[in-house]
Amino acid sequence: MNETASIEDRYMDQPYELAGRLIDPILGSVTYAGQRNPLRRKHLEVLAQMVSAKGAMVSRKAVIDRVWNGNALIGDTGLTEAVHALRRALQDTDPAKPLIRTIPRRGYQLTVEARLTDRKATAAFSAGSPVVGKPEWHLSRPLGSSPVSETWLAQAKDGHAQRVFRFCRSEQHLRLLQRETTVMRYLREALAGRKDIATILDWQLDEPPYFLEMDYARHGSLPQWAASQGGLRRIALAERMRLIGEIAGALSAVHAADVVHRNVSAASIFIDTDYDDGQGHDRVHAKLGEFGWSDLSDRTRLDALKITSAGLTLIGDEGVGEQLYLAPECVAGQAATIASDVYALGILLLQMVVGDLQRNIDAGWQHDVGSEPLRDLIAACTDAQTERR
Repeated sequence: MNETASIEDRYMDQPYELAGRLIDPILGSVTYAGQRNPLRRKHLEVLAQMVSAKGAMVSRKAVIDRVWNGNALIGDTGLTEAVHALRRALQDTDPAKPLIRTIPRRGYQLTVEARLTDRKATAAFSAGSPVVGKPEWHLSRPLGSSPVSETWLAQAKDGHAQRVFRFCRSEQHLRLLQRETTVMRYLREALAGRKDIATILDWQLDEPPYFLEMDYARHGSLPQWAASQGGLRRIALAERMRLIGEIAGALSAVHAADVVHRNVSAASIFIDTDYDDGQGHDRVHAKLGEFGWSDLSDRTRLDALKITSAGLTLIGDEGVGEQLYLAPECVAGQAATIASDVYALGILLLQMVVGDLQRNIDAGWQHDVGSEPLRDLIAACTDAQTERR
């Protein structure tokens, strides 16, 4: 008998099969005989705990302790309802050969073994499918993916409006998506009306599939836009400097709101269009996005706006990846500060000046920057001995 409350992470992160039934914990569904049925988060946790037991009985107490935090008053009824829901969704209808066996007054036992399925072979999201919970939006094309999330462009049914949906790729990274949502919600309120910062429009973090919904930048990320123009060097220097000025202004506003971005790079900059600049031309402008690493130093600001601090209490950033540009004075493992944002901005400025988004600070970078004021500005941002303001 399994009296522990353990759940193997992989059964909340990866699709797996049970007697021909495909359980997808990221989509929150079970598919069998061509029929897909939704599963709520607690249903998935109960099933994952049974699967993790490897054929042993799992006591009711163990499940209630793990899934309902030991609240027997709610958990006793909740567990009974969850098992009924699982049996319906799994089409577990053969009393002679049940998938979930009830051990009277004691617990439950899964009678079949689970087999993990390759995520690549069972894509969680696909073009043309509606967003679960938002049927007015249909996924159009993928915009990018990372260990943390999968990002898609979605089209409204009327064919005009477009939105960006960022889906959580795994249960263990849900807290990171919560962090991004919290910071973006706060910035939406604290810096209302700014066009140079990506805007969050909606979010769903209670039941799978977890997502946040954002406005769409028509030209994608800075690297994507530069590539569409034939490379950054094909864009006039004055235009590049105007865009980096907008990015600096956005970052300054974020810092004034007590937020450290922690991941300033070309990939976190998006290019959008202002229709008609007054002279009959469309004009591109830059906006700062990708707040998944960000942090808010003064959490009381959230209280004033009635925003919970979900995700910000995460200890460390395990699984996020390596920060691209860290200021020299920040030792390994130390939380990034405004100094690191300024350092990263200095590198981005160098890249925009020389027209190379792969360029980094090296021994000869000054020789490639013809303007002395720009050299001084880049040095001020990236020199550890310079006080950054």
